[in-house]
Amino acid sequence: MGFIPIAKLLLVKTQAKERWRQFLLASLLYTVLGAAFASALAQDLLQAFVIGAGWTGLIGSFGLRTDYAQRKTRKDQALNEVVGELERELRSQLQSLFDAADSEGKVETEKCQREIARLQSLVRRAELARGL
Repeated sequence: MGFIPIAKLLLVKTQAKERWRQFLLASLLYTVLGAAFASALAQDLLQAFVIGAGWTGLIGSFGLRTDYAQRKTRKDQALNEVVGELERELRSQLQSLFDAADSEGKVETEKCQREIARLQSLVRRAELARGL
């Protein structure tokens, strides 16, 4: 057996031990905090059980709402930039196609329509993503 398989085996064992350690620590914290919430808020044993079991869901939902709002704001800003860039690119491409057509004295209708469709498709996809 070479050095690499032995090192890999030791790393996997160490990682497994660390996972169990973190799991036990998290379980202990979950139990202690659940008991604290339950004893502070409950009036009988059934309420204590429900509060102790569900306190993380309540706390987590508040955190998820603020996290969602922050992520949505960043996503919307990025998408607005992309949509603006795509619209500028669309105008630029169309202008260059029409300028080339004017200089040659003919309009390449199919090429213009393909380019318009491609760029408009990108704008629609970005606007669809903005609505998510």
